Formats: sequence, C-alpha cells, structure tokens
Amino acid sequence: MVKLNFFHACESAFLLKNNTPAIIGIFSVIQMEKLPFKHSGFSLITNFTTDDSKAHKINILLESPSKKKIFSTENNIQTQKDESVGFLIKTENLHFEEFGKYKFIISADGKKIAEEFIDIEKRN
Repeated sequence: MVKLNFFHACESAFLLKNNTPAIIGIFSVIQMEKLPFKHSGFSLITNFTTDDSKAHKINILLESPSKKKIFSTENNIQTQKDESVGFLIKTENLHFEEFGKYKFIISADGKKIAEEFIDIEKRN
C-alpha cells in the first residue's frame, strides 16, 4: 500500500544534495484579477511511503470546479518497504477558466489515495 506523506503546490522546489526537499512559497490560494488566466507554472512536490518493495504508478490530476482536466502527470516510483520516496514536478502554462476550488487527485496503482485543493479567487 502507498501512503502519501506530503504534497505541496509551491512557487519553487528542489532537492538538496542529501535529497532533502527545499520548498519555497507553499500556497493553497491563487488570486487573479480576471479569467481566463494562463499561469506560467508552479512546482508540485510529493513524498510517499509503502509497505512493500516494488514499483508503483503514481498519477496526479488537477481538476477544475466543473471537473475539467487542467493538468495530469504519471510517474513510476520504485520503493523499498518503509522507505520514503518522492518526486518533483514543474508545471507550465496552466489555463484557469473559472474561479473556485480546484482539486488535485493523487492516485497510486489506480486507487485514489489523497485529495488536495487550491482555491482560485478573484483579486479585489
């Protein structure tokens, strides 16, 4: 079984020499003056643990409030039992067409293991 330890949407992220993540500007809200809006991109950083030693397929889907697919990615991870493993994704040119709560759906081997959210709000 795959367990999500953390998932962050942030301005930037990278791994230090000792594989420690460096995360800059974690956010859960993006404010925009008007829509549609093309966001230049942000980073997604994840960390998982498993109770087995095998390969797992991780999917991340970003869905709009009306359930339109905004972004998706698939990554394969090779794990050892009780080992922590993660990855970093840099998104580019994301199109937001509505205000509201956007949902990241994180799945492992075809089973949803977590949901995370960001709000797209109108800037006053």
